[in-house]
Amino acid sequence: MYRGECRNPEREFQLHLPGGVVAFGNCGLGPGDGVRISLLNPTYDKSGGGPSWDEMGVWASTRTPSTPKEQADRFERELKEDSERKHATDVEILPATQISLGSLAWIDVKASLVQPLGGKLFYEVMFAKDPRKDIDYLMGMICSADLCEKERRVFKSVVEGFTYAPAEHDDKSIKSMDADSNRQ
Repeated sequence: MYRGECRNPEREFQLHLPGGVVAFGNCGLGPGDGVRISLLNPTYDKSGGGPSWDEMGVWASTRTPSTPKEQADRFERELKEDSERKHATDVEILPATQISLGSLAWIDVKASLVQPLGGKLFYEVMFAKDPRKDIDYLMGMICSADLCEKERRVFKSVVEGFTYAPAEHDDKSIKSMDADSNRQ
């Protein structure tokens, strides 16, 4: 559990968490790990089950042999395929845009659809690469239409708290993430 800040020197990022927001996970220490935040209740870990929406995540993983644009295209394809399998309607995927955030170029994809069981859902998923190391970054959210305005504000404030923080040198004696973050 993280409050205030989650920092990972090995994955070269830090994430400032706004007041009242708690992140759960390991801040990207494994090959494809990160943190998740309940958008419905940003102080609570809802990983015990329930629907997969009203949630966001920030992930740092070992680089795949694809660009952020290719990852965004794959996400769009998989969302369309998943929508067909689940008989979703009103599927709308906006054209991907490039934005700058935390000193990195990101590809941002926004989409919405109506699921038979979930109602109208909104997606925003962002992809970037560390220009020096084999690390991919992904930030994304899924929120339900009835709560989305509030949840988008939480997502935006967490996204704005992302900082690409490259190590100045490749010192293997970097302190562990636990010592450098507000893990509780």
